[in-house]
Amino acid sequence: MPANSETKQLSGNDLYLEENKVWVFGYGSLMWKPNFKYERVIAGYICGVARRFWQGTRHHRGTEDDPGRVATLVEDVGSIVHGVGFELDKAEADQTFNYLKDREAGYALKEVTFHPMDSAEKKQKVISY
Repeated sequence: MPANSETKQLSGNDLYLEENKVWVFGYGSLMWKPNFKYERVIAGYICGVARRFWQGTRHHRGTEDDPGRVATLVEDVGSIVHGVGFELDKAEADQTFNYLKDREAGYALKEVTFHPMDSAEKKQKVISY
């Protein structure tokens, strides 16, 4: 996912975006089966990207000769992707990111702006794969 005005490429040292909160954006299977602990989850969306089944993988699905297709985010100005924001407990964050590093192998980490559907919630910087 190339950078747009609401995305930023992250390195491993940039995972903690706020002093007291760590957020992960989930779309696709991460919404339905996160398999990690979180404090709370809220519905929302991110802007400037579209979800596409353009990435092939042999990790968790597919074969050497026939890689499985998985959803990925691609830059698409004017598009939005709906999903959820997971607020992580900082004490569990390292374990969660180790788990996600394996589960989401092949995806680059990005910092994106998450827009909650509930207007009472504020926009958050979240980590997306």
